[in-house]
Amino acid sequence: MEEEFRQSRSRIQKLVSEHRTRRDEWNSCTVENRTRRDKIGGKKREMFDEIQRQREIRDEGNESVKSAKKTRDEGNSAVATAKERLQELQGDEAGQKPKGPTIHGLRRKLDEMERDYETGRFGGGKKEKEAIGAMRELDRQIKKLASMQADDTDLGRALQARQEAVDEQEVAHQKVVEEVERAQTAHELMVELRNKINRLTELHEEAHQAFVGSKMHADSEHRRYIIAMRIVYGIRYFFEAKEARTAGREPTRVEARVEVQDLMSKLMSGETLSTEELMGIHRDGN
Repeated sequence: MEEEFRQSRSRIQKLVSEHRTRRDEWNSCTVENRTRRDKIGGKKREMFDEIQRQREIRDEGNESVKSAKKTRDEGNSAVATAKERLQELQGDEAGQKPKGPTIHGLRRKLDEMERDYETGRFGGGKKEKEAIGAMRELDRQIKKLASMQADDTDLGRALQARQEAVDEQEVAHQKVVEEVERAQTAHELMVELRNKINRLTELHEEAHQAFVGSKMHADSEHRRYIIAMRIVYGIRYFFEAKEARTAGREPTRVEARVEVQDLMSKLMSGETLSTEELMGIHRDGN
């Protein structure tokens, strides 16, 4: 019987080592899966924050569009009023589009040429001289038109009023275009981020399921490890109790699980148990 106990203890000690190793391996997998899951979760939170930021930009842009459209409508009314005034002073031709260049158009062309000049686009030499001459001519035409519109007459004031109204109308229209583009860009980015979050949600669920699975395996191996250790302790107590009785001492009382007590009873009755029977006293709670 003692030899049977010694053989059983050797087999169970081997199981202790095997279950401890597998438990530690599954615990490592659990840590990896949890880290991967939490990292994905962190990315999702960052994207949700960015979506909120883009939503605020979009909403602000939409409000700005409303305001800019209102300003543009006011500009349209101002242009119409200015044209009506000119028509009163000049006749039917006043309602037509003004012939020749306008101050606004000339100023915009001059600004473009000045930017090209500053960036060295003309490259020096003859081309640069021609550009300088063209800029001087544009400046002269702007001053001439400004002088004509500054004429202190009803017609001069009406011409100037119309030009100012047209300029303000164009600025307001450009503001509408810019705010629409800003709101649309924010909205498109929100859609893109939502698509990325959907994909991350799938990866997050995969990582979470892997985490749950590896943790279940680790817990199962840990239970088997504990059971094997208790069996080893039970066998050790058997030998210690025998030695105590041989020496005339009362063996120390220890509490053992019912499953371990049943196993020890079978071993002491002389039965030979397989490894599967030794470990079969507890399998995942069954």
